[in-house]
Amino acid sequence: MNFRQIEVFRTVMQTSSVTAAAQKLNVTQPAVSKILAQLEAALGFKLFTRHGRTLVATEEGRILYTEVERSFMGLNHLTRFAQSLNQLPKGHLVIGAMPALANRWLPSVLASFLRQFTDLTVSLKSIESPRVAEWMANGQIDLGLGYVEYDHPSLSRETIARMDAVCIVPKGHRLAASSVVTIGDLEGQTLIAAGPTNRYRLELDRLLSLQRINCVAQVDTQSSSVQCALVHEGIGVALVDYLSAVDHNHLNFVIKPFSPAISRDLYLLRAANRSRVTIADQFVDHLRIAIAGANNFEFPRSTPKARHRSREC
Repeated sequence: MNFRQIEVFRTVMQTSSVTAAAQKLNVTQPAVSKILAQLEAALGFKLFTRHGRTLVATEEGRILYTEVERSFMGLNHLTRFAQSLNQLPKGHLVIGAMPALANRWLPSVLASFLRQFTDLTVSLKSIESPRVAEWMANGQIDLGLGYVEYDHPSLSRETIARMDAVCIVPKGHRLAASSVVTIGDLEGQTLIAAGPTNRYRLELDRLLSLQRINCVAQVDTQSSSVQCALVHEGIGVALVDYLSAVDHNHLNFVIKPFSPAISRDLYLLRAANRSRVTIADQFVDHLRIAIAGANNFEFPRSTPKARHRSREC
């Protein structure tokens, strides 16, 4: 495959027409058809089927298009980055953060930063934690914030906070009256579990096995939002990070401290081997100050008082 073939394929996918694609690319219709045929021959499978005057992508074509779009997003990011190098502190900053941060706390931090850099443009993307590192490695974002479970050679990773798990239970559940939910309280409960590689899940499974506590993990999911939604529906109880629980405070559940404490690291991701100070580095400095000093950054504290605090949502 070459870039021209990919460009033609992408344009046909977007227009569903060889004629429209040719007009958009400013080439002839036979040229587009020829390039598509060459690409299909090189790949060994069909990318489109024809229905009247409309081209419909095959399953293979749709899958390939997803990867092509991801590559073009990375290319667009590189273009923006190159254009901003000589414009610092002006430029464009792309931040990807787990939904609980992107939806609730990060906008206020970003707003105070933008008051200092009024010429800066920003894209704030809400991304589930497992995909933050992938987006960073593909060059789709400049900074990443989330519970990232793996390293990548092109990225640097630092812990900016430790987050305790809390137990969320439906309102009216017998555990809703408890000041603290303990590991023993989970005996016989239906659990809405995190995914099998989640740090909370791994430590919880270890504790359940160690103390021979039986509970049924009826559902497991990589998304804390899904856990919160299923607890809201009364399906069972769940252990989630505190920020995700508070971010869903419109749902029908109660947040309870959990004992023994189960914690995980919240990470900041940046590109490794940075050779100069960029606007992203300046935002990181601003972020550290905000984390250290802001009272509304709702991390549970490791004190007896905080561990026995309950909050209804």
